[in-house]
Order: sequence, then structure tokens, then C-alpha cells
Amino acid sequence: MDEVSRCAERMTGYWETIAGWFAVHAPPCQEQLVASRGAEPSAVDALEVTVGETLPDDVRAHFLRHGGTGGVAFFEYSGLSVEGAARRWRGLGNLLAQGVFDGFVPRELAGDERVLSVWWSPGWLPFAQDGGGNLYCVDLDPPRAGARGQVIAWEVHGGPTRPLAPSFEEYLRHYRDELSSGRWVYDAYSGIFDRVGAGTSPQVLSDE
Repeated sequence: MDEVSRCAERMTGYWETIAGWFAVHAPPCQEQLVASRGAEPSAVDALEVTVGETLPDDVRAHFLRHGGTGGVAFFEYSGLSVEGAARRWRGLGNLLAQGVFDGFVPRELAGDERVLSVWWSPGWLPFAQDGGGNLYCVDLDPPRAGARGQVIAWEVHGGPTRPLAPSFEEYLRHYRDELSSGRWVYDAYSGIFDRVGAGTSPQVLSDE
């Protein structure tokens, strides 16, 4: 068994627990999860060509499972298909090339050296978005202090955030654990949100 298959096997277990939570607390999310289809290997290969980077094994495994249709819920965000990920990546890259982000300073990093201190980087591959255009991204080109494959958020009005997890698989494991914590609820307008916090996905990594 290759590493992509091993990642897929581990993440299948995470998704089974997540699906159980969806079935009880968020039936529309469960319907979307059941309806989700994986991307063809050739489509994932094409995504790698588009972004000019080899995907980490766990990210490839994710797109092979859910990247054909997208739509799976990550808290209040919705997973992107490989085509949707490429489209958002190209669109933001075009804005970067046009100078739209010139002079923009990230608001959330506060000196954190694990993420590039720029408004947008071609090394950030979106895998989920919310209704306002904010993204979850896999960081394929971090600075030395970061980890390739770490998950960050990118906000339309704030730019990149500190890392949420050191890898996509770790992010998914954390998602599973968070849903089981009792903090999270669902409604049709907000999606899955934190009943006691600000309603957004929690930070996974410490500031250290």
C-alpha cells in the first residue's frame, strides 16, 4: 500500500465519525457528504500541473475522495472540487499579478514566521470556502519556520492567518475531535458554528 492509500485509509475513519455527527446534528451536511464524489487521478494530476507543485499525500487522498464534486462541510466552509480549487487559485493569482494586493498587509499573522507575510501567495491552494469568499488553504510553499502542507485560512478582509494544523490529515482529525466536543451546532444559514465562540474554525497550533 502506498502512502496516499494509507492516508486515505486513516482519513476514511475520520470521515466515518464525522458522518455520524452529521447524521444526528446536520442532516444536510450528511446528504452532501453522501453525494460527494472523488476526482479522477488525471484531474488531480492536472491540478498539480496548474499550481506547479506536487500535492502532499493527504491532500491528494482528499481530492481523490471528495474532489470530483466538492461540497463537503468543513465547519462553516464548503469543500471545493479540483476545478473549483484551480479556479480560485487562478483568480487570486490574476489579482496578485495585476497589483490589486500591492500594499496590503496581513492582519492576523502578528509576526508569526510560519506563514509568508504577504496578502496572497501562489503557494496557497484553496480546498474550501465560505459564502463570503474566505478560504481554507494548504500551504505548499511556506517559509523555513513553517511546514509544507500546513493548513491556513485566508480571509478576504484580513489575508492569511496563522497555521490551523501542520497538515491536512491533522486538520481533518482535529475537525473530527471538535465535532465530538459538543461545542458545535448547525443551522441552515450559518452552517456548522461554535455555540460558545466566535463561530469560526478553532486554532489548532499554538503560537509557539
